[in-house]
Amino acid sequence: MFQANNDIQTLGESKTGIYSYDVCLWRVPMVITVDLSADWYPEDAWIKENCIDILSDGPGWVEA
Repeated sequence: MFQANNDIQTLGESKTGIYSYDVCLWRVPMVITVDLSADWYPEDAWIKENCIDILSDGPGWVEA
């Protein structure tokens, strides 16, 4: 689960700002995936405080 504040967020930001766009992520469901071949350090302090690993053997969903 991810939580965002109710401020407008800028995504896709480049040094020139030409490709940036603004979104409001407040109360917007998000699904984030991680490539299993990526370097992942579960003992890293930031990950321990901000992430929960949920490993799935198949498709998953949440009904609201």
